[in-house]
Amino acid sequence: MPSEMTSVSQHVQRLVTSSAQARYALHALRTRGLDDAALQHVFRATVVARLTYAASAWRGLTKAPGILSTGPADI
Repeated sequence: MPSEMTSVSQHVQRLVTSSAQARYALHALRTRGLDDAALQHVFRATVVARLTYAASAWRGLTKAPGILSTGPADI
């Protein structure tokens, strides 16, 4: 079970990191003149798609007691 918790934690960390990188890329596109409508399309195609891809499967993990917990300090 600890390896499963670690892999979930690593997966979430990778998602957070890649989303932050996508945010930076969106900022760069905006400074180069991409309009808001096009930025929204890029955001939906990258960040939203990445975060919602397996959301239904993650929901099951949140119902398992402590599976997403990384330690006693988690809230």
